[in-house]
Amino acid sequence: MSYNISNFSKEKLSELTGFMNTNHDLDNFTAELLKEKIFDDLDFNADLTICSTRNGKLTGFGMAVLRQDGLGFIKIIAVGKDSREMGIGRAIYQLLEERLKVMGCHSIRAYNSNPNYLLPGVDPRYTPALCFFNSLGFKRYGETLSMSVDLTKKSFQTSVDEKKLLKSGVSISRAKLTDGERLISFMHSAFPLWIHEVKKMLSNDIITLFIASKDREIISFAGYDGNNFGAGWFGPMGTHTAHRGMGIGSLLFRICLKDMKKSYRKAVIPWVEPVCFYSRVSGAEVERLFWLYQKEI
Repeated sequence: MSYNISNFSKEKLSELTGFMNTNHDLDNFTAELLKEKIFDDLDFNADLTICSTRNGKLTGFGMAVLRQDGLGFIKIIAVGKDSREMGIGRAIYQLLEERLKVMGCHSIRAYNSNPNYLLPGVDPRYTPALCFFNSLGFKRYGETLSMSVDLTKKSFQTSVDEKKLLKSGVSISRAKLTDGERLISFMHSAFPLWIHEVKKMLSNDIITLFIASKDREIISFAGYDGNNFGAGWFGPMGTHTAHRGMGIGSLLFRICLKDMKKSYRKAVIPWVEPVCFYSRVSGAEVERLFWLYQKEI
């Protein structure tokens, strides 16, 4: 059967939402989430956002972005279950790779397109995706995982620990718009990779970011809904090296979980390294594993 590949347009966003929910079984999609992942990406490029159609109906979708230093990412690629084994996914990928290469890309990674990403890697339960990337010459270079917390089972009391920190001169508060300038200054000096997500949390209708301050200086932060809005994603969070070991990060994490209970039944902690920390503080459990893939072009 023949198919046509063309640039993707916003008019097809609703159709794409249904398409992804039908053909990407382990994840849930809304039009708002896909808009965030596609059109709200600071590196969005219409020529790197394409789809395949047959008789006007979506049969496949692919999106890539080119980040700094010539590093490209396949953010999303999906083919309809009834349209697989026809070469659609390979054709979409090859066109994206060709266009990335012309733009100066030297390496392509699968999915983990920080700071705006849908998934931190390839979930191995998407076995066809593993085989697909292997067949294209991608090499596995690592793995990461996500954890989750059942918010319905805990109350996350924090008042006692907040009072203890206050005696040490550390105050905790929900960030305000007026904190923006000093917060971004703090991020630039301590956690520059997370500036985009912090700005997103500050821009939410209800700010989903909490900060710790001492002597009027921000020393720690934590928040949620900075990525994949509406999916209950916690993070990022960080504490200045000079103030670690006081329990500030642990407290901010629990404050965020308590706040998330108002909107979510589950909190997702993506791209986790300190597994035992999250397990000890909140009872979080490993929920998903992701393999990291890269290809040199």
